[in-house]
Amino acid sequence: MKIDRHGQAKILTAEEIQLLFNEGATLN
Repeated sequence: MKIDRHGQAKILTAEEIQLLFNEGATLN
C-alpha cells in the first residue's frame, strides 16, 4: 500500500511493484 497525494491508501499494481523492486535492486 502507498499513500497518494490525496492521503488515500492505494494498492500497488504488479507493474508498480516490479518497478519499485527493479529500482531497489539497482540501487543495491
